[in-house]
Amino acid sequence: MSSLRRAERYNLTLTFKSKLRLRLLAQPGYAKVRRDYKAAIYGLIWIFLTGSETAEEVRRKMEGVILAAFLLAYDIGLEDGGGANKDAKWIKERIAKEFVFVSALVTELYMLRQSKVFDAMVVADTRSIGYTASLDGAYNQGKVTGAGDELLTFLGQDGDPPFPCPTCDFWWGKTRPASFWILNDLVPQPGSATLECGGWNCRHFLQDQNGNRFTV
Repeated sequence: MSSLRRAERYNLTLTFKSKLRLRLLAQPGYAKVRRDYKAAIYGLIWIFLTGSETAEEVRRKMEGVILAAFLLAYDIGLEDGGGANKDAKWIKERIAKEFVFVSALVTELYMLRQSKVFDAMVVADTRSIGYTASLDGAYNQGKVTGAGDELLTFLGQDGDPPFPCPTCDFWWGKTRPASFWILNDLVPQPGSATLECGGWNCRHFLQDQNGNRFTV
């Protein structure tokens, strides 16, 4: 079954009641969702490396955590941004993309477990940090989507050489409506297909007209 089909299936089985329960547990906002997600991913990786769960078991558990967290992060972002717009297609496709990453991760972790040469805590910490950065991207996308036509400025720090990339360098300091950043897929986030650097090593963000950082 394709990752997109799995995302669609999970979305249908996540009932309104369970989504509401998760939303209440996530209060007071995205910060708690982020902490809980990082802890859950860390725990699943550590248990898999040090235990006897099958790759399929851990993959399914990670997909369940990803689904719940990404839907919450995106919805909270929409609310925090003002709720002007919503793009259900984007978050569904983003979750499907994350499922692909998880499948590759689990395969890599299984091979690592077989080698018996690893530090489970270091691996779990490094990987959970990376996956949490991807969750930030879902929250940011939701928040900028929800902001409608609020003016936002592309700012932040470049990464190590050979950065800045031409895309980030071009847009740095420019101000556009939130809808422009969404339409052109320019919300700074790891794994960006539009930024030449992929958003992996730079630390760019969008800032509002009051000088406040808008994206995390």
